[in-house]
Amino acid sequence: MWTLLLSTTFISWCYLTTIEVYALSFMVGIISFYFLLDIKLLKKHPIKLGVLHALASLFHIRYVLLGIIPIWFLGVKYKHKMIFLTYFLTAALIFLGSYCGIIFFSLPHDKDLIANIITFIFIMMQLLQRPMLNDVIN
Repeated sequence: MWTLLLSTTFISWCYLTTIEVYALSFMVGIISFYFLLDIKLLKKHPIKLGVLHALASLFHIRYVLLGIIPIWFLGVKYKHKMIFLTYFLTAALIFLGSYCGIIFFSLPHDKDLIANIITFIFIMMQLLQRPMLNDVIN
């Protein structure tokens, strides 16, 4: 764990060179990281930590990767599936709900966004119909 912390220190320092932009984001991310490492707190307050993790992820998308910690502790190592589901659904609903709200409220004003969404759906439907991709999925 210490190796991981030391290896990310330099990256975080480079990330914080524009301190006026990323200081609050970094602080919320580090607080979220600290609390997600505490397995007792994670078991006791999965909803609060899900909210904290979702807020950190809304500050910067790289904090989504912090979700590996509760997946490992709750899902793999200790097999607390209900606590993990509570945490995960809380974080996912806040995070994805925010992005869906942004898309919903910007749709009437942004015609390019509507075209991009329709194009993306069309491309995904075309990819799913290819036999090569269906073999990989199945």
